[in-house]
Amino acid sequence: MGSVAAMALTVPNVASAQSGSDSQAEAGLASGSDEIVVTGVRASLQSAAAVKRNASAIVDSIVAEDIGKLPDSNVAESLQRITGVQIQRSQGQGRSIAIRGLSQVATLLNGRDTFTSSGRSMSVSDIPAQLVAGIDVYKTGQADQIEGGLGGTVDIRLRRPFDFPGFELAGSAKAEYGDKRKNVNPYLSLLASHRWETGIGDMGLLLSAAYQKYDYRIDRNATGTFSERRDLYDRDGDGIFPGDDGDLIVSPTDVGQNYQYGPRKQLGLNGSFQWAPADNLELHVDGLYTRFDSHQYNQLFYVNTGNSGIRQSPAQAVGPFEFAEDDLTVSRGMWTNPKQTEGALVSDDLTDTYQVSFGGKYNLDRLELTGDVSYTNSKSRNYYNELGLRGFASTYNVDLSDFIPRISLTGIDPTDISDYELDRTSFALGKSAGSQTAAKLDARFDIGETGLTALKFGIRYADRSASSSRISNDFTWPSGVAGTDYSDLFQLTDNDVWPGKGLAIRQWLVARPDVLRDYSGMREALGLSGDLPALVPSNAFDFSEKTIAGYVKGDFAFEIFSLPIDGNLGMRVVQTKVRGASAVNSPGGGYEPFVQTNSYVDALPSLNIRAKLTDDIFLRFAASKSLTRPTFSSMNPSLRLDYLFLTGSAGNPSLEPLRADQLDASLEWYMPGGGMLYGAAFYKKVDGFIQNIVAPEVIDGQTFLVSRPRNGRNGTIKGVELGYQQFFDFLPAPFDGLGLQANFTYVDSAAPSAIVGQSVPLEKLSKYSYNLVGIYEKGPISLRVAYNWRSKYVDSTGGGGAGGLPIYSSAYPQLDLSLNYDVTDRITLTLDGQDLTGSERRQYYGYTYRPKATLVGDRRVQFGVRFRL
Repeated sequence: MGSVAAMALTVPNVASAQSGSDSQAEAGLASGSDEIVVTGVRASLQSAAAVKRNASAIVDSIVAEDIGKLPDSNVAESLQRITGVQIQRSQGQGRSIAIRGLSQVATLLNGRDTFTSSGRSMSVSDIPAQLVAGIDVYKTGQADQIEGGLGGTVDIRLRRPFDFPGFELAGSAKAEYGDKRKNVNPYLSLLASHRWETGIGDMGLLLSAAYQKYDYRIDRNATGTFSERRDLYDRDGDGIFPGDDGDLIVSPTDVGQNYQYGPRKQLGLNGSFQWAPADNLELHVDGLYTRFDSHQYNQLFYVNTGNSGIRQSPAQAVGPFEFAEDDLTVSRGMWTNPKQTEGALVSDDLTDTYQVSFGGKYNLDRLELTGDVSYTNSKSRNYYNELGLRGFASTYNVDLSDFIPRISLTGIDPTDISDYELDRTSFALGKSAGSQTAAKLDARFDIGETGLTALKFGIRYADRSASSSRISNDFTWPSGVAGTDYSDLFQLTDNDVWPGKGLAIRQWLVARPDVLRDYSGMREALGLSGDLPALVPSNAFDFSEKTIAGYVKGDFAFEIFSLPIDGNLGMRVVQTKVRGASAVNSPGGGYEPFVQTNSYVDALPSLNIRAKLTDDIFLRFAASKSLTRPTFSSMNPSLRLDYLFLTGSAGNPSLEPLRADQLDASLEWYMPGGGMLYGAAFYKKVDGFIQNIVAPEVIDGQTFLVSRPRNGRNGTIKGVELGYQQFFDFLPAPFDGLGLQANFTYVDSAAPSAIVGQSVPLEKLSKYSYNLVGIYEKGPISLRVAYNWRSKYVDSTGGGGAGGLPIYSSAYPQLDLSLNYDVTDRITLTLDGQDLTGSERRQYYGYTYRPKATLVGDRRVQFGVRFRL
């Protein structure tokens, strides 16, 4: 088979893998003397199947070349190919993941805990896929795993020099084109690795780097929300108006459209040094730096007909309206004198993450000791600035019958600034940071072949800090401040929003992006102070969290009626101590420091059993307890009190973790050549879902109604996974290069709703999802077509507006393609396509006749070359 590897990966012979070993050895990446070179999709799928087969828990993996062969620009996009994993996209790219319905996922980097700024886990898309050797998704718990993943654990494995037999130099260069932005952007990667035999043992050094720039554009039509109105017109004609129940109408508060676009840049640098001074001793030093730099420019156009807040408008309804099937929700309607707003905002994010670690492994007869000390630091910054205009139209017609809102106006020209006055500006600057020093020591003692085969125990200590602050400044102009006096701050949008949809309004005035990104200059040009606003103490928090965990795990193997059974049984005990500091406003004005602490201990048992029904058919069962600690933002001890209305809002440092009892079973059949067929069932009972609840609290002798996050009712998640992969070697040439990957996931969930006494599915969770991947690999050609589909899901349980209905996202497909041609065994030409169908994504409030938004992004194509010297 011709080499099609972006970077060749050397792994030990999978047939010699030991059940119950640590996660890296389970993945087949520990150094060994029996080596094969994994190249091509076929070999990588065989390696992933071997990981699953030899693992001591229920695990799914993607191995090196499998990532390189998918048309995926980041780790999240690659993970969506795994059964039970669903992703959320941001600006057209995969950004976050959920495993079996739960977004509370632990992210590890080479087995070490990692995170983004003040968050609990890392945004996996921050790591360019080109740096990754493989990804393991652990769906069941083991005592030696770091706690924190309620849904599961994702371990991202970066390359090390001992993964290769000698010198390696490999890289890739791609150019990406998006059909909406019509820009060409680079994707670059380079890896250099070498190992030497010296008088003091083998040494190896690896350096790798990846850079990518991604330009996106999203066209979006949206409805702000719907509200119940009895003051629009005398609908029932009884002469009683307003306020009569017979006049009830569910009406949109604002309808509009926008362009959203900007660049995203990602940089990743990885270095690793390994030294084996003796046959039984290996040391390593690892370092990683990632930068995620995202700029968003959002051009907004809305017509307001609401009766409160920023959507308040003097609009007068002109009846009668046409209604949707519920005979309450406006389908078509007309107003006079509506407020119309247009403008722009920028929202720019910058995240820098560093991790360095030192560790090693020592073997003495049947004893293996491993240790690791690491330091992680991550900082994020978000800059937000908005500037808008307002005007008033003569008439306004809206049509919501076709999901994409259609707007027409008279008496105002959205491209003529003389029809507008200054409306409002809004600014915010948020900063967050997190750091952690962690150390762990593990010992494994091999005992024998049957009975208790090995005993493993260890201890881990972590000292984590997290902080966040936010300053903000909003200003609304009074009537009469003419926009013409500030025309140099504005520009026209492009004239092609939603091409082919026949929209009446496709162009309008917006603040320039360079103006918005110069806070002081913009404010001074508008006659306002250019000084940054002062920090309100209650808008900042500072946390320290210390955890210490210990575990014991026993591996076992025995036979029952000649049926081989193996597995592990363990217990992990972890103590968490947390201290949070913020501020509370005092009755006489000003703020006072406010500190709260919390402490708790958890015992997390786990059991994993594998029965070998035949040499190639396994039955697995697993039972475990898991937890996810509350986010630092939800534990923020800040307290804001309104002494006039005796209300308040706060975080809650006393929050308990979400805890789950989980049961898993799977049946797996491994076929020759890396094929497999498997099915799995799972059940999770989750205790203490966190909800914002209003309750009376006595503070300084007064009773306030305080809204704060609290541990609420429980929920359940249950489901089934099915998977299949095989190359059809039995077909005659040239069809013997065909292969297929397919998987299906069904998940049913029930979680507390924002409406008391009701339950809804978990947010971001589709009940049904599947992947179909067609493969052809023969000679110099490798072709892969990947189709992903997920059913509708709850985007947010607290949609607001009429009835407080959840916001749903409709079913969404995506088609990707990857074509590779080996020019030589060291040079490969590549062609990748993503979201080739350009599918529309739709959101709605409870019912499809109450549309929230329709979005469509870029189709993207990449052409490039990979090489290996």
